[in-house]
Amino acid sequence: MQPYGDLILCQYRDITERSQRKLELERRNRELYEIQKAALIGRWIYDTGTKKFGYAGQTGIMCTEEEQNIPLSDYLNLILPEDRESFNNWLSQNLKGNMEESIDYRISLDKKVFYIRLKTFTRERCKDGNVTLEGYIQNITDIQQRRNDINLLTHAINNSTEDIFAAHEDGTLIFANRQFKQHHNLSNTDDITQLKIYDIGSYARNREEWKKMVVSIKNGDKKQSVTMYNPLPLYPEVLAYEGNAYCIISDEGEGTIWTFGRDISQRISHEQQIKRFNQILDKIIEYLPAGIVVKDIKNGFKYLYRNRESYNREITMQEALGKDDFDFYPLDIAQEKRRQDIEIASTGQEMHWIAEERDGTGQPLFLDKRKMKIESNDFSPHLVEYRMGHHRHGTDETGINGCQRKSGDFRSAQIGFPGQYES
Repeated sequence: MQPYGDLILCQYRDITERSQRKLELERRNRELYEIQKAALIGRWIYDTGTKKFGYAGQTGIMCTEEEQNIPLSDYLNLILPEDRESFNNWLSQNLKGNMEESIDYRISLDKKVFYIRLKTFTRERCKDGNVTLEGYIQNITDIQQRRNDINLLTHAINNSTEDIFAAHEDGTLIFANRQFKQHHNLSNTDDITQLKIYDIGSYARNREEWKKMVVSIKNGDKKQSVTMYNPLPLYPEVLAYEGNAYCIISDEGEGTIWTFGRDISQRISHEQQIKRFNQILDKIIEYLPAGIVVKDIKNGFKYLYRNRESYNREITMQEALGKDDFDFYPLDIAQEKRRQDIEIASTGQEMHWIAEERDGTGQPLFLDKRKMKIESNDFSPHLVEYRMGHHRHGTDETGINGCQRKSGDFRSAQIGFPGQYES
């Protein structure tokens, strides 16, 4: 090698810093790639000269690592008709230099709807007058769908016929739906975060009641049921409210009490009507000249009802409830009764017979007996035992010479002779 003959001139430089910068740049590019992939973000560019929309990145739809281009007119056709006007207006504002706002819109691709967000971060005007916009594009479909789910849930809660509210452990309200606000004379403009649940005459009448409920729930009860009578002074027609309270613990460890309450006035009214009706009916049945016994088939033929004319008349209804024939009859008679009950319960066939006996005075006593199975979708199957006893005062059951017998001529009687049992 001239002019050094066969000598070679070598030069060494330290490129450690350059290599480190290169490695750092590669590392950051990998990080950016993973971030883009996780966030479904890509890059987009629009040139007014070509009127083409270019994009590349990790959005999960349309975009790839290689830049692709599509005419703006074709891209507009992918945008749902309801969103095209707002997209065109946004694009026009960005071309003029107003790049502060992003835009969310929807596109239809492969029979699916995707939510897209665009944001411009650079604008460049070329010498020929054309404008180039560049920014990021993000697929926000998952985010928007979750938002839609939350909005739907919020709409359902807000329009529920139940009272729904949430409060901190100290009683400060966080949320109240429309029904709750209406019942407590609160408007949509009222700042409920300045109110305590126990100060508005609601599910806790005072601070002590509220603290007791919070402690009960936090001590392990997943929910607490509470019934409040005459809970709303502004609505006296509301007889009672039934509520369920739950405690939700946040990631920070703070508890929030959610309560769902519903008006049970109609149920209470129906229960009161049924109770009055049953009292009247019980009184009527109690004084019928007939013995009536009702047994629960599913509960070992335990007594559900017996009136004053039933066998063992001296035993009160309260004393007989929950007991059976074996508690009041000799074993052989109780076994025969149980045999009949089992047969009727299994076959559903009614039993009807007339027995002739004599009362304590020796007069003939005729007992008309029936046993039948009663089934309903509203209660478990029952067995009803009915018997009526009367004395015959003539040649037929209607009276002497065929005349209708007065009710006073039919005297009720116990089964069997005094001091004895009858099967």
